[in-house]
Amino acid sequence: MDARAITTSSNDDFIKEISNQKLVLKIALKKDLSSYDGPLLAGSIFKKNFKNEIISKIKDKVQEKIDSKKKKGFINPKIYIIVIGLPNVGKSSFINFMANKQQLITANVPGVTKKKNWLNVNSWIEMLDTPGVLYKKIPNFDSLAILALTRTIKWDITPKKEIIEWAYNYYHNNHKKELSSFYNFTSNNFEEFLDNFCSVRKLILKKGEFNHENAVEILYKDFSDAKICKVNYE
Repeated sequence: MDARAITTSSNDDFIKEISNQKLVLKIALKKDLSSYDGPLLAGSIFKKNFKNEIISKIKDKVQEKIDSKKKKGFINPKIYIIVIGLPNVGKSSFINFMANKQQLITANVPGVTKKKNWLNVNSWIEMLDTPGVLYKKIPNFDSLAILALTRTIKWDITPKKEIIEWAYNYYHNNHKKELSSFYNFTSNNFEEFLDNFCSVRKLILKKGEFNHENAVEILYKDFSDAKICKVNYE
């Protein structure tokens, strides 16, 4: 899951289906972008000690199975782990991090992983990278906005200006000081914010009108990369 939006980035129906057959370990990634401070295991691939936390949790989950295999004569039982999640929550980067290799192709856009790939993490763990699985129906606009801002769905298929207005309202309500500090101006509402942004950045069309379209694209990068501050959309 994405630590900026754990509930929205969790495919609960899928997890429920597989948890009847397999052990499940939930992990929230991209903690470097998130202010999440809850009980779920959350971390960042940019923190080396996070790998040790994951290995420890895996051992806790599978120790009973390992002991059972050893009793049956297996000298070094292997654990096969399927890494699943919504598009672009960081699955491939996470496996590269765990294996200390840059073998799997990664990018900060959805839909990069097209097929399943196994990768050795160590002598007893293999991980399977899988294409992102989005839930069947996005329930509401809040979820749509969050999925767009975490780059889980493609930006070009969304109502861009409405998404940026949602993001502005989130920051205005929860991180007003950081928002004003980052852009070096204050605004009372979204339209005023957008005009101020265009004025400061000199995004002006030939007829003298503000170029809101370009502004929205720049703001999307700022918001989706959590440049203003760490966030927790939920």
